[in-house]
Amino acid sequence: SLDSAISCGLIVNELMTNAYKYAFPPEWVKHKPDDYPFAIEIKMEHAADNAYILCIRDNGVGISEYIDIATSDSLGLKIVNSMVQQLSGSVEVSGKNGTQFKIIFNDQLREA
Repeated sequence: SLDSAISCGLIVNELMTNAYKYAFPPEWVKHKPDDYPFAIEIKMEHAADNAYILCIRDNGVGISEYIDIATSDSLGLKIVNSMVQQLSGSVEVSGKNGTQFKIIFNDQLREA
């Protein structure tokens, strides 16, 4: 649905911006080999019926394992949390081997 697409667009914008700003700090980058494949990836997959998985990940420095987007002071993560709630979805965050945000939701409006 259009509403789901707008929410996904805002989520992608915020998480891509965060990855671009924070995933590859200069002090961390200078310790990587010249051929290190720095990457930021976006993947959307249709899981089943009207279920979708939106995954945004990077192979950078990683996010703190203690981050809770529901209580974060970060405006960007507050926006992500709000958009995930609008989708009636859930979010899984991982900070291992970079940062990964996995948003799982059902596109309820497609059923109508």
